[in-house]
Order: sequence, then C-alpha cells, then structure tokens
Amino acid sequence: MLAPDALVALLDEHAPFAPCALVPALSAWHTDDEVPLWRALEAAAGHEVGVPYFAIAWPSAQLLAKALLEGRIAVRDRRVVDVGCGSGVVATAAMLAGAASAQALDIDEHAVMAARALAERHGVTVSARVVDALAAPALVDGDLMLVADLVSRAAQRTAFARAVATWRARGDGIVLVNSGRPFFDPQGLPLAFEVVVPSTSLVDGRSPRSVRVYACSPP
Repeated sequence: MLAPDALVALLDEHAPFAPCALVPALSAWHTDDEVPLWRALEAAAGHEVGVPYFAIAWPSAQLLAKALLEGRIAVRDRRVVDVGCGSGVVATAAMLAGAASAQALDIDEHAVMAARALAERHGVTVSARVVDALAAPALVDGDLMLVADLVSRAAQRTAFARAVATWRARGDGIVLVNSGRPFFDPQGLPLAFEVVVPSTSLVDGRSPRSVRVYACSPP
C-alpha cells in the first residue's frame, strides 16, 4: 500500500485537482485516461492494484454532491454514510453542507486515502475506512445512506438488494443515484428527481447522460 502523501502526489500528477464541472464549489481529482495513473500506482506500490476509479469525479457523485450543497437533499445534523465513496466527493459535500458526521466507505484502500485527503483539502474531516458495505450492511452505522453508481456487475445485485432492505428495515434514510448502469434496480424507492448532465470525463464517455436520484422519501 502506498503512503498517503505518495498517493496524493501521483493523483495530482496524473489527475489534476480542479473544480467539478457540475458543482464548481467542490474540487476533486479528474482524469480522462486512468491508465497512466494506474501504471504509476502499480510501479510505486510494487504490485498490482485495482483500477483507480477514484481518480474520476463521476457524474452521479457530482450531481449528488450538488444536491447536498444546494439543500435539495437535507443532511444538516445527520450522520451520513457515503457508500462506495471513490475520492469522497459526496462525503466531503455532506460535511460542507452541515452534516453531523460523514463516513466514506470503499473496498479500495487507495480510494479511502484519497477521500481523507479530499476532505482535508476542503477543510473538513470525514471518517474514511475500508468496508464492503454490501457484504456487511448491518455493520454500516449511520442515519442517511448515500449510494451513487455502486452496482456495476450482475453479481452485485443480490447483495445490493439485501443491503438496501437492511437499511430500510432499520429506518435509515436512503438515497440511490444511477447514471444508467445496466444492473441497477432502485429496490422500490421512488424517483425523487432526474437530471440530464454532460459528460464529466472521457473515461465515462462523451455523451450526456440522464442521472436519476431515488430516495425513501422525496428529499
């Protein structure tokens, strides 16, 4: 595993830190080609690492962060969990919007380090840790689950359904965001709003996409 400072240096080199297209008040790392960063991470770590998806501020995360900062989804004084956090854009936005606390959870240890660093650059603190929230949803403690584009494979569908059911049964608030991933199912949550957004990275394609936000109750 890379040291946090080494990871951030590689991110700054290969995925320039800049304002997000959909929410300029928030900055993050952006790359239009993840391969050079991926190679650099593996060279520095001395072993294979996963694809650095956290070097892309995905449109679903940007739109959710925008909704938090604009108050369209209320997080003030709530204990927020950013499930599958990537670089922590959503968790950071939640803290800037007045959340009591924000956890940034991901299965990628480098994403977790990036989430801590992103929050620090914005002058807030998030609790970032490596957790497979789909495998152990009962161990994820919060009162508002924010989940953006978490399901990308058919094999995740059953675990995703179980996780959402667990959180609903516990009485947690849930916001699910989907930018057109083929295996996503809103699990019966009603559509809160939908926005067509431009491409925010060439990695994610050049065409605008419709991003849908579902919630246990309209935000």
